[in-house]
Amino acid sequence: MRVPSALFLPGFHMCRLVAGLLPLIALSGTASAQDMPLFTFALDGEGWRKVGEAADSPRPKPEPLSSPHPEVSDPTAVLVSRDGGTVYYGTRSGQHLWAFPVNKDGQPVSASGAKYAPLRLHKGEKSLAVTSLLTDSDGRIYAGTPDGIQVFDPTGRLSGVLLLPAKGSPEELRWDGSELTVWIGGQKYARKMNAKGIQ
Repeated sequence: MRVPSALFLPGFHMCRLVAGLLPLIALSGTASAQDMPLFTFALDGEGWRKVGEAADSPRPKPEPLSSPHPEVSDPTAVLVSRDGGTVYYGTRSGQHLWAFPVNKDGQPVSASGAKYAPLRLHKGEKSLAVTSLLTDSDGRIYAGTPDGIQVFDPTGRLSGVLLLPAKGSPEELRWDGSELTVWIGGQKYARKMNAKGIQ
């Protein structure tokens, strides 16, 4: 039986969890990169469901984002950290997120950004688009990509990947209390999470 809400976690081979029976598939990297307890952000056995009315649509796309650094080409998503001290950028074609410390006015400190949070790429992939970014109250970063919602701990290490509820690119990630919501192809989906969301 296909489980569309499967959670991929780094450093593990195919196995089954007794509680949720969610398949775990090994990612590149080692188990030592997974320091966070499993399922600190995802609830066992929870999956995606269609929700929302026609009026409950994703927010209009903002104007094209300006790049804070010459190497950050074609930024497509931006996120301010929980503490307000860092701005993260995702791009249309890249291998990682970018992080820039910001001043008290929220402006990136000139030329001080760095590559951050390496994206999980499938074999043969050289880059991946990040179409949306979100954070939670524990500082985790959720990066929406066509290959799934990649979740990083506050240090930028991959904690896991939530499979998308449908094919396509996540148009927007948003929190509704403890539910993570995503729009794909104009349809809104939601799933309960073991995490507290903030916008």
